[in-house]
Amino acid sequence: MKNKIIPKRTSVFLFLSFASFLIVIIFLRNNNLANSFFNVLALVPYYDKIAHFFLMGTLAFLAVTSLIPILPYSKSKSTTIVLGTLITIIALEECSQIFIATRSFSLADFACDCLGVASFGFYGHCLASKQAQSK
Repeated sequence: MKNKIIPKRTSVFLFLSFASFLIVIIFLRNNNLANSFFNVLALVPYYDKIAHFFLMGTLAFLAVTSLIPILPYSKSKSTTIVLGTLITIIALEECSQIFIATRSFSLADFACDCLGVASFGFYGHCLASKQAQSK
C-alpha cells in the first residue's frame, strides 16, 4: 500500500495546471487583455510584488513537490536543478518584457519572484524530504 499524501500523478497534474494558469496570465498581460481585472487588483498596495511572490512561490512549491520524486538524483540535487531551471525561466520571461510595449521590466518584480521561489521551494524540499523519510 502506498504511503503518500498526494499521488505522483496528481501532484504533477497540479503543477502543470498551475503553470498553464500562469502562462494564460502572462499572455493576457502581454496582449493588454483583461485590464479591468488587473485594475481592480491595483487597488491593493504593492499587489504586483505580492502577486509575484506568491504566484512564483506556489509554482516553485508545486514544481519541487511533484518533480523531486521523479528525478533520479538526491533530494538536494533535484531541488537545486528544479529551482535553478525555474529561476532561469522566470528571468527569461522577465527580461522578455523589455521588448513588449505593454509590459515593463522590473528588477523588483524579479527579486520578489526569487524570494517566492526560494522560500516556497525550500518548504517544498523539506516536505518532499520528510515524505521520503516516512516511507
